[in-house]
Amino acid sequence: MTIRETLGRYRLEVGTRGTIRFDVQPSNSLHRHDFTEICLVTGGSGRYRHGEGEYRLRPGDTFVADPGVPHEISSHLTRDLELWFLTLSVQRLDVATPTLEDEVVERYLGHHRTHVEGQQSLARYLPLIEEQAQGLDRLAAGMAARYLALGMLQALSEAPPSARETPTSDPVDLALAYIESRLDRPLSVDEVAAAVGLSSRSLRRRFQARLQVGIAEETNHRRMRRAAHLLLMGFGAAEAGRQVGIDEPAQFSRAFRRAMGVGPKAFQASYLSEGPGRITRP
Repeated sequence: MTIRETLGRYRLEVGTRGTIRFDVQPSNSLHRHDFTEICLVTGGSGRYRHGEGEYRLRPGDTFVADPGVPHEISSHLTRDLELWFLTLSVQRLDVATPTLEDEVVERYLGHHRTHVEGQQSLARYLPLIEEQAQGLDRLAAGMAARYLALGMLQALSEAPPSARETPTSDPVDLALAYIESRLDRPLSVDEVAAAVGLSSRSLRRRFQARLQVGIAEETNHRRMRRAAHLLLMGFGAAEAGRQVGIDEPAQFSRAFRRAMGVGPKAFQASYLSEGPGRITRP
């Protein structure tokens, strides 16, 4: 559902995207996009990486993915993370008189946190929004989505900062971050090695010692893991392929089948129609 609201000096477009679970694919891989995405953790635990910051995730946490910033959500240890997310775009209008809601948007745009805790109360809007998908009160659902978005913006604008962890300096970790931020295009070992200040031979040796796999193999694994999560989010096979740097659908289908044991459309259909318990984890 997409709602468009004019609030004094701003016009908001809010897209409600629903619940995402990390039981089948424990990570959505490091990626970026050109819109704002705001998430509310509704269950389980995980981690969130956004630019140079990394945050632990628990129920009630709210966090934002800013446009253009590389980010990753994961639940490798527990595979039980659940979150509800929406997309947001804001357009400023030439209007002189601000409103109270308008000021919430203004504060958010002026400065906001990446992650805040203790926002369980925002979950009260979700049942009304989800009922709209079942053909119930669309007006109530639209109002709930509006107030949920404003509540998220206000929380991110006013709450104290969450604790951050020190960014890594390990060459393998830096290489993995470089790879994941560029999964949408071809990558060579030489390029990755140069980016972290090592020779190709040295980086290959470190990868093998740390991960017991080669750089190309690990890169392909991460491409297919990201593609799988995109499929579970409802993206079509062709678009998922493009997002991981494979423009030719037949080539993507072959690569996905080799990695996952099943083609992308069958993978998506099995999960979305029959539930996560029917999918074999890779």
